[in-house]
Amino acid sequence: MSTQNQATNAISDTAAIMDMAADWLERVDRAGWSKESLIELETWLSQSSANRVAYWRVKNAWERAERLRVVQSADLVPLAGEGRQRLRSILPKIVAVFCALFILAVGASLLLPRPNDQIFSTAIGGHRIVSLSDGTKLELNTDTLLHVSVDAHERKIVLDKGEVYLQVAHNASRPLVVLAGDHRITDLGTKFIVRRDPARFEVALVEGSVRFEHASGGTQLQSVLLMPGDVAVASANTFVVTRKSAKAVIDELGWRRGVLTFDRTALVEVAAEFNRYNRKKIIVADSTVGNCEIFGTFQASNVMSFARVVRVAFGYRVEERGDEIVISR
Repeated sequence: MSTQNQATNAISDTAAIMDMAADWLERVDRAGWSKESLIELETWLSQSSANRVAYWRVKNAWERAERLRVVQSADLVPLAGEGRQRLRSILPKIVAVFCALFILAVGASLLLPRPNDQIFSTAIGGHRIVSLSDGTKLELNTDTLLHVSVDAHERKIVLDKGEVYLQVAHNASRPLVVLAGDHRITDLGTKFIVRRDPARFEVALVEGSVRFEHASGGTQLQSVLLMPGDVAVASANTFVVTRKSAKAVIDELGWRRGVLTFDRTALVEVAAEFNRYNRKKIIVADSTVGNCEIFGTFQASNVMSFARVVRVAFGYRVEERGDEIVISR
């Protein structure tokens, strides 16, 4: 296939994907939007990074043009009724702009093929260090899955689950963006931790600064600039930014050397943390035991050693039942 045909096909594909992204944004605002519709959209977004990027670009272009900040669900930004037709009217311009940028990029890169997304993961208890082509270093914690797209035009990481410590090679003209559900983090020259659990999302800044954008159902899109020591925690209905000491942030990174550090942390929370790293799970039998406060540093992978410490220090009963360790009075 000739270089010209490759460029033409790529431009046509880009326009088609952008048009589909606009269709989805329109559907969000229609009557009858349902959980099934949301699942369909999430399926489309998961099919390729191109779909996700197109959705973000169309959404962001519309927000910049109209300053719309109303959010209908955790992942979707609806358009006002009259806005649907107006989006249709400006969509060709949006597509034209991105296609023009694509043509320029093609010329600059001598039409080298765009690399596919890279997928990196760890198993339960796993730890992995990845160096990207731009000099950025990723350190994946236990049970983590993420997708990376780094090329001459964009730097993007999609965190599906787990936790990652990023040491970002700063590039002001090409910021690195981390996407996780309805959360978006834009690097401004940074070392930071991102953790995504089923019901909770956390960003802790070690060095530099990041822009953190969070959207939750029925609330306004929130954007905050995080500085060293800031920790942003978001759930379905809450969004809180607190500050931690340098020691506390370093303690959070203990998993990099295989340890977990706790400072007057409830046993039930400690158990949940250990369970992230081990297939043998700690079960806390009752709330009285669960409220016991734990402090100290422990090997993340040695759950039985921790259980013995609890038994000796507090006199609790510890029973090993297959893949479970039950702690009770």
